[in-house]
Amino acid sequence: MIQAIKNERLTGVQVRTLEIRYKELEFWKNTFTTLAGQAAMLTGFCYGGLSIDSDKPSWLVQFGYLSFTTTAMGFGLLTIVIASLCGMLGPGLALRGPEGPSSVHKAVDTMKEESVMCFNFFML
Repeated sequence: MIQAIKNERLTGVQVRTLEIRYKELEFWKNTFTTLAGQAAMLTGFCYGGLSIDSDKPSWLVQFGYLSFTTTAMGFGLLTIVIASLCGMLGPGLALRGPEGPSSVHKAVDTMKEESVMCFNFFML
């Protein structure tokens, strides 16, 4: 009887832990989806800014402007790719990973680690 109560309590703790991790997984998925949308919008602005009137500024100003705009667009595209992949593959790992709660924990931890790099690319 005591063993059954112990097993029930341990199962209850695992279920509550998985519920919390599921909420974390949803948070990171929504964060990456929002980040990809914002990065796509800013990357579109950078693409639109690539057309400049070549008669007005000097070639050095043109080169600097186009270099910074292209670099910003590249970081934006990198952010879109990372955020989209994490938003899609993270929940997939949690669902189709190895048996047990370890796949959910691994998915959430990996998404948390990738978010730092993705946020840095977004800020650049």
